[in-house]
Amino acid sequence: LVGQATAEKTNSGIILLMSPPGGGKTIFCRQMITDCLDSGSMCIYINSSMTRKEYGKLFNNIADAKIKNLKFLNPYLVTTGNKESNTSDSINDPKLSATLQEIRNSIEDWSSSVTNTIEGTQHGSTSTLNDLPNCAIVLDSLTHMFTLFEEDKVLKFVNALSFLIKEFESLALITMSGTQSNNESILNKLSSIFDILLEIEIQEDSDKINRKLKLISIKGASSKSTSALFNIDQEGILKFESEASPKPKLSI
Repeated sequence: LVGQATAEKTNSGIILLMSPPGGGKTIFCRQMITDCLDSGSMCIYINSSMTRKEYGKLFNNIADAKIKNLKFLNPYLVTTGNKESNTSDSINDPKLSATLQEIRNSIEDWSSSVTNTIEGTQHGSTSTLNDLPNCAIVLDSLTHMFTLFEEDKVLKFVNALSFLIKEFESLALITMSGTQSNNESILNKLSSIFDILLEIEIQEDSDKINRKLKLISIKGASSKSTSALFNIDQEGILKFESEASPKPKLSI
């Protein structure tokens, strides 16, 4: 879904997507996951407000052959154990620690499975294993997690998650309700971990809702704010269109 935010392709990094309620954050997440699965990536979908039945309905458009590469985690419902990993010790919340460990285990198991498959088909080939499929992690939404867990623990969880994302060179999308201005306090605490900031603007026009995806910033790049108009069709698929002026560079 987010193949490019500039002229260069984005294969890894952390994207923050902000939007008022009804902006289409969860549909955006589903589209990104669908596209990543189509490209052969493994995906992990984290949603603290969704049951497994609701998750099944959301992703009922994905073929069985690909759904095996999608893992669903609800941090509030995750099973906790007695032993925590060193990575998650500082979070001080058993459910968030267990969620982080589940993410690590899933990526490691999947990577190991793919590596073994490649090695089994190479038969002594000198090819390297550097082209393993990427992993995409989607957290939808950070705002809801603040209603279930203490803010300090959620912030520690997100920071620990960011290290995992860097370690495995993954692509991550994190959503938040609201806009850049009313999320300023949280952004100030987490701004260093986000590589790309996106925001959805919505406007109600008679009997329809107009949506615009805005590129706010890219870490380490001096880019002007660009945007792309989009709508959600009856099947829940995002349809993007370019604005006449200025022409956006954001490729979706």
